[in-house]
Amino acid sequence: MTRESDHVEINQDRNPFLFSGTKVSDGYAKMLITSVGMNTTWGEMMSTISQDTNVQTPIPAQLDKLTSSIGKTASTIVVDAIPEGLPLAVASTLAYLMKRMMANQAMVRRHSACETMGFATTICTDKTGTFRLNQMKITKFWLGKECIEGKSYVSIAANVLELLQQGVSNMTGSVYMSSASGLEFYSSPTEKAILSWAVLELNMDTEKVKQNCSVLHVEAFNSEKKRSGILIKKVEDDMVHAHWKGAAEMILKRCFHYYNFEGNVNSLNNWMKFDQIIQGKGASSLRCIAFAHEQFFELEDVNPNG
Repeated sequence: MTRESDHVEINQDRNPFLFSGTKVSDGYAKMLITSVGMNTTWGEMMSTISQDTNVQTPIPAQLDKLTSSIGKTASTIVVDAIPEGLPLAVASTLAYLMKRMMANQAMVRRHSACETMGFATTICTDKTGTFRLNQMKITKFWLGKECIEGKSYVSIAANVLELLQQGVSNMTGSVYMSSASGLEFYSSPTEKAILSWAVLELNMDTEKVKQNCSVLHVEAFNSEKKRSGILIKKVEDDMVHAHWKGAAEMILKRCFHYYNFEGNVNSLNNWMKFDQIIQGKGASSLRCIAFAHEQFFELEDVNPNG
């Protein structure tokens, strides 16, 4: 709501409220609406912004001094007309600047914002000295011991592709089709990157995948285990499928097999090879996320500790 990138944890005891205008990036819950419209926190903020504080901004203050000076020294009708035209000219200029800023995807609610930025001499950034979009993107995808990029995605084995789509669609946010901007993805930056990659690169139909599965249990992301999980049952069979997603080094420790490029299951004998891949990507400042899958005959057979 404040446009800050940090996530706010909702706790049933200490912080149980969801604010209108915010987005749920992770987790599951039931919601009870207690206020709408101008009675919400967002509505109160908007009403405060729309109130006229009668605070004079720098440019009108300087124009008042200028027009007063011109008015005092004016001796002809032409010169006397200048003070009346100056505020209109400045207002027109600021309106034009607002349109240019909107074209650059910068929303300006008040003319005074353009004035304020015009007087700015120093911009404070973080230690890297850069501005970030708070967006992430999948740059590398490893299947077994092979790195797959670009057009190679279409050659992923059908059984592996199905498992990837099941895990991604049920654990990584939601997709919304907007008439204005097309597909929009809602989740944390990491999961939005995974979700957009699956939809745009793997041609995943989120709704179709979800319709073919029924969710039995969801384990939200745990900061200690560094993973999240879900239990599902497919419509066409009675098997219980467990999907895990999390930090690659944590997922790797609990795996005994892996899928190769052809979709065959191999024993994970040389796990050091995979650990070297993970360490190498971490050294390149890349965040490594792994997916794991296991199937069971009965729900009672599932190990809660993975």
